[in-house]
Amino acid sequence: MHTKAKKHYEAWPIQECKDFLNLYLDGVKNRDENIVCEQIASKFERTFDAIKLRVKEVLGILTDKQKGIYNITPNMTQAVNEVMKERNLSKSRMLIWFE
Repeated sequence: MHTKAKKHYEAWPIQECKDFLNLYLDGVKNRDENIVCEQIASKFERTFDAIKLRVKEVLGILTDKQKGIYNITPNMTQAVNEVMKERNLSKSRMLIWFE
């Protein structure tokens, strides 16, 4: 039986989206994606599946819904744009980490 994470039904605020993106980008360069997602899930009190879904959401944002998922939230869209600007990352550079 799967239990819901503490914040399962809570929307992701923009800052949490940005924190997710930064943690993911910092971690995935040196470690296995699944390990990075597990660590983020634990830190954010969310499920592993919820984190994997956010990765797919970012892929959807970066590919204009050609890949990933189509259920894209305005907060994640804004966070992706802000993090790309803050880190000086192009869409193609971001895709390397999220594809």
